[in-house]
Amino acid sequence: MKATVIGLGLIGGSIALDLKKSGLVTHIAGIDLNSEHTADALKLGLVDEIVSSAAVKDMDLIVMAIPVSALVKTLPGILDTVPNHAVVIDAGSTKSQICKAVANHPKRAQFVASHPIAGTENSGPAAAFSGLFRNKTNIICERELTSPAALEVALKVFDALGMNTIFMEPGSTIGMLLMFHTCRMSVRFCWDKLYLTLNVMKRTSLTWRAAVSHQQCVLRKARRICGHPYSNKMPSTSVKRCLNTSCTCSDFSITS
Repeated sequence: MKATVIGLGLIGGSIALDLKKSGLVTHIAGIDLNSEHTADALKLGLVDEIVSSAAVKDMDLIVMAIPVSALVKTLPGILDTVPNHAVVIDAGSTKSQICKAVANHPKRAQFVASHPIAGTENSGPAAAFSGLFRNKTNIICERELTSPAALEVALKVFDALGMNTIFMEPGSTIGMLLMFHTCRMSVRFCWDKLYLTLNVMKRTSLTWRAAVSHQQCVLRKARRICGHPYSNKMPSTSVKRCLNTSCTCSDFSITS
């Protein structure tokens, strides 16, 4: 099976790597508007060649790993071009707009609306790695509008990525994703704050309370220097000023 991956960043590049590793595809072409991304993707071995969008007419599988706004604009044209046996899969994070864009397309049955939920804080081809999707959840929407043959191919793709696939309606994915990302970002924020505070304590021998106040003062000073619109607004705290008296930030008091 010959495949094309459109969008060679973290998501598209990682999909390409795992598809090659699984042996499900024999040849992978890549498409990306960023010339640096295409050069890096070739150099890193994510894809076998770089092609134009017209080349999808000769492909069996097309994976679109680009932003939702770009998907809405380009997906109808891709479906226009692909052969009648080809399967088109997207990796967009929200589905309603994407599904509406091709709702009445003659080749709608060849499209599988999906969202493989995975990612890191990094981006670009260099961030791609094998195993990104392993044991992660994938959502497929509007399965009833996809042909059984196309759905079978898509499930093989996600199995090759090591994903667990569930089926949902486009609108119902939004609440789930908001909850998922909010929880993830909250945990990440708390962990980063803990790490930074402990790092300050290690470097300065400050107490926990003094280290926390110092971190907040440094943040406020940085916001003022760069002209941040919320430079005078800080998280609620009982500490009115930086308790690290030897620090140059000690003249910046904290608004409670």
